[in-house]
Amino acid sequence: MKPLNLSSRKWFYPLIYFLLIIISFLPVVTQVPLDPRNTQDVIQNILMVAINPYQAWGWIFHVATLGLVLLIAFKPNIAGRVLALYMGINYLVIGALQTSAFTKKYGFALQTGLLVACVLLSLIWLVVAYQDRLKASFKDVPAWRYLLGFLALLVFWSPFRAEGMVILPDFSPLKLLTDAGYGMTYCFTTPVFLFLLILFYANVDGFAFRVTAFNGLLYGIFNLIWWFNPATRWMGVLHLPLLLLSILALLLPVFQRKAQKAEPIPVETSQRPSDKLLPLLVIAILLLELAMLGGWFAYRIRVGSSPYQVMAVPPSNASFELVINSNPPPGDFTQIVN
Repeated sequence: MKPLNLSSRKWFYPLIYFLLIIISFLPVVTQVPLDPRNTQDVIQNILMVAINPYQAWGWIFHVATLGLVLLIAFKPNIAGRVLALYMGINYLVIGALQTSAFTKKYGFALQTGLLVACVLLSLIWLVVAYQDRLKASFKDVPAWRYLLGFLALLVFWSPFRAEGMVILPDFSPLKLLTDAGYGMTYCFTTPVFLFLLILFYANVDGFAFRVTAFNGLLYGIFNLIWWFNPATRWMGVLHLPLLLLSILALLLPVFQRKAQKAEPIPVETSQRPSDKLLPLLVIAILLLELAMLGGWFAYRIRVGSSPYQVMAVPPSNASFELVINSNPPPGDFTQIVN
């Protein structure tokens, strides 16, 4: 009897996912002594300043990605290998630029888990490129998958700006080609990669696909913390593409297995089971995203029209103070401190 492929064994992916969880919880390194309970605060302080020195180079990743799309459209025979190579290099760049920073509060700080994850993802996709295990072509892609482009566009645009520790929407058209959030940050770059991989699914290396999706799911869950502070809630909205696309990517193999077990149905006369169910899932995801976007803008309008504004929420161990401004100027945000 021919032995099973290692990745076909039932315990293989649960073990890989468990190891990814362990990596994600590697302790952060800081220059000043750190209370482990403040780990998430350290990470947020890193993220707020890590890529600031490199903002002027953000256009490179936007232009390169658009070039990849053109390559896929006109030279699909080589595009898969180039895409995998680009993903491998991009994850190395993210690991080098986004995972460490000199912060005012903690001195030099390093997010060890994300650094290790980026290096691991980089190596995986470089191997995929070397072995040519990704085929990228827009031919025969189910039309419903293109609907996910809305989520990819949101992070590609990266429509936000930071004023201190307050995150505000900024839909400047210039950011579509210049913002360094896409290309230099894990959470805004991975959703675009996942969108492309979902388009080409069934022609993507299964191991690399699942590892990328599950690691994205972990960081999508971790970044739900942005929602707990009204001052950073817009950043929570912008992390939804990572969470939602990761979930969908992990569900794709499940639907494929169910489709393979089902009785074969001629493609010309009927849809596969996965093509019947997944469009409904995509529509549900899009409706959820739109509902949250609408709720956020309604909140901003309501707060902006009130003369009594809490501009930022202090940490849970700080005293709470309501800042009252009888005539607040537009865009004037004051951080509350104890």
